[in-house]
Parts: sequence; structure tokens; C-alpha cells
Amino acid sequence: MRKKIEMTQEIFDSIMKKREIIGEEAEDLSLQLMIKYPDFLEVNARRICEEYGIDFDMELPEEPSEETQRSYEEFLRRVEEKEREEKKKNRWKIKKKPKQYVL
Repeated sequence: MRKKIEMTQEIFDSIMKKREIIGEEAEDLSLQLMIKYPDFLEVNARRICEEYGIDFDMELPEEPSEETQRSYEEFLRRVEEKEREEKKKNRWKIKKKPKQYVL
């Protein structure tokens, strides 16, 4: 019933498009996919850059700008905050006991 299918570029691209529509709720899943399939991510990124007329292979500066650094620090802060929230949620989750039947 649960037949696994192999990830393809077409499937990966469709997931990334749906992720843009869904928004923030899909970030965790899409991040996992990006990490698991970096080759598909690169092809997807190249295609998007071509659509917007951006040179994908341009060299990045040695030193990040102040804006880039602030943006990265904000990203790290949000990741840490989300992890703390998840830990807090999981700490207070009540685990249900399995039902016991008496014969």
C-alpha cells in the first residue's frame, strides 16, 4: 500500500513550488528535502536564477556585507527560538497510556 517512489527533479521542483504557496508551515519539511537532495536543489536554484536573469555562478564577495551578516544572525536567532519552542512543547506533552483490556 505504501509504495515508495524515487525522488526526481520534477517531483522536487513541484514540492518547492507548493512550498512557496504554503509558506512558513512547510519550511521544516522543505529544509529536510534540501539537505537530503542537494543536487536537485542546485538544479532548482539554477532554474529560478535563470527565470529572474541572475547569474547563478557569480562569485560571492570574500567578506559578507553588514546587511548579510545581520540577516544571517536573525536567521540563527529564529532557528534557536523555534528549537526552544519545540523543546518546551515536547516537555509538556502528556503521553497517553495504552488501553488495557480485561478479559
